[in-house]
Formats: sequence, C-alpha cells, structure tokens
Amino acid sequence: MKNFTFYSMLFAVGLILGTNQSFAQTTEATQTPMIFKIGDQEDAYEELLISYSSSLLEVCNHEPMKAYENWLRLSLEMELFAQKTGFEIRGVKAWFHIFFGPDGGIDHLGYHLKPESRFVKQEELENFFKSFVAQYNFPGAPGKKFANYSAVEFPVVYSN
Repeated sequence: MKNFTFYSMLFAVGLILGTNQSFAQTTEATQTPMIFKIGDQEDAYEELLISYSSSLLEVCNHEPMKAYENWLRLSLEMELFAQKTGFEIRGVKAWFHIFFGPDGGIDHLGYHLKPESRFVKQEELENFFKSFVAQYNFPGAPGKKFANYSAVEFPVVYSN
C-alpha cells in the first residue's frame, strides 16, 4: 500500500505540472523526433510543450483517478509489450513526457533515465519505444492533442 500511495502522489505532481501547460499559446511543433531524450532537443521540446497544451487530467474530465488509471494502463501495456517482444525492461526507471495526438496515438515520447535505473543501451531502448509507440493507442480518441509527464519504474507495482 505504501508503494501505491507514493506512486499516486508522484503521479499527482505530474498531473499538476502537466496542467500548467494549458495556459501556453499553441504553435505547431517541427522537426522533433518521435523518440528523444529529454534535454537533447530543447528547442523542439519547448515547441511540443506549447503545441500539446492539454493535459491527461483534462482529457480525463479532471478526474485524477481516471487519469491515474489511464497512465497505469499505459505503463502496464508497455511492460507487457516488452515481455512479448523479448526486451528486458525490468529495472528501467525513467521520467516520461508523452505527447498524444487527437486520435489517441503517441506522436512523441520523451524520456530521461533516472540515475538509479539499470543501464540500457540508448539505441535498443529507443528501438523498443518506437515499436511500442507504433502499436499503442490511448483508450477512446480524445479529439485533441494532450501530454503527460510522469515517472515509471519497471516492473510496475500496483496494489489497490
């Protein structure tokens, strides 16, 4: 139960940070790779923050539990996809900033490995992310672009 409380609080912080983006003006992001390390593409990243101004919380009708469950579902699906494809994701700990299109597909996935994450070759990790992004869709097309910034640690630990 302590893990659930900790991750719930961590997710809430991510939602609050994501909600602050909604006050930015909209512009079209250009030349941003689909998969990128946060900090490597600063100008393009800033454009994404402006262009994807809605948050996960907003597209979940400002229901924190619904937003948390959707983020948890994405994390669990990523872990399951890793198992199916033979990618060893256990021990990976990262911050993710994921940018979703109006159809619910992932347009961009930014990540930053935490210092305590196990070592993963960047090329292998990014190839895995590309494969995952190509097949993932957010449940129910929200009809507008949105983003979410939060941490994920694999394996995903969930207890209710």
